[in-house]
Amino acid sequence: MAKQSTTPQTGSKLGSRFGKKSAPKSGSKKAKAPKVKKQRFARVRELWQAYKMLKPQDPRLPFWILLAAIGSAVIVYAAFTLFTSNFFFGIVPALLVALLAGLFVFSFRARRTTFAQAEGQAGAAPWAMKQMRGDWRVTEGVAGNAQSDLVHRVIGRAGIVLVAEGNPHRLKSLLAQEKRRLSRVVGDTPIYDIHVGNDEGQVPLKKLNSHIMKLPRNIQAAEVRTLAKRLQAVGAPKMPVPHGPLPKGRQMAVNSRQLRRRSG
Repeated sequence: MAKQSTTPQTGSKLGSRFGKKSAPKSGSKKAKAPKVKKQRFARVRELWQAYKMLKPQDPRLPFWILLAAIGSAVIVYAAFTLFTSNFFFGIVPALLVALLAGLFVFSFRARRTTFAQAEGQAGAAPWAMKQMRGDWRVTEGVAGNAQSDLVHRVIGRAGIVLVAEGNPHRLKSLLAQEKRRLSRVVGDTPIYDIHVGNDEGQVPLKKLNSHIMKLPRNIQAAEVRTLAKRLQAVGAPKMPVPHGPLPKGRQMAVNSRQLRRRSG
């Protein structure tokens, strides 16, 4: 009798255990499917919103997207048809390549239009540099004045890069003062200075990131972190910088108390 009474109990325990384990698996799969669909629809909505915002600034955008999509699709379809002698085999690859070509042209034109609108505006340089690949530590507004002339600091494998935007004559003293301050802290670490602009000796905003990334690698990756911590510990009053490019004609509000502290 003891054997008969224990057998169903163990069986029920095993059944309950297996039942508990199998239930979450079916539920988790059902829960993941709607999340994936929501993410896909969210990305499509974001692309559509970006397209609607960009089209008024770039009226020829639809033409270039269609040209890239149709041209690439025709080339891929013709290549598959030529090598496989099957008129249906190349349809799917042609559609996929057309979609990728359209997205590539859209991202390229969007980047080009955005940089063209940001040209010459306060806060455009740090906004652009934050899109660089790799370990680049960007600090906005380490020096500046009431005329919206700003100096930003970038720490990377090249060392320290001071990026200035504004009037070249007024920025000379700001750059010299910041270099003297940094040299007392970083020692022999190379310090570069770049002036953003379209005049001779300046770097255009759209080429700023590539110009910085082409600088020689003078320090190791571990030294970048050490250098950033050292400068963060020393600190300095930061100038207020707009978050991204502002519409043309707006002035940046600068605190006079911060100016007096920085100049002192």
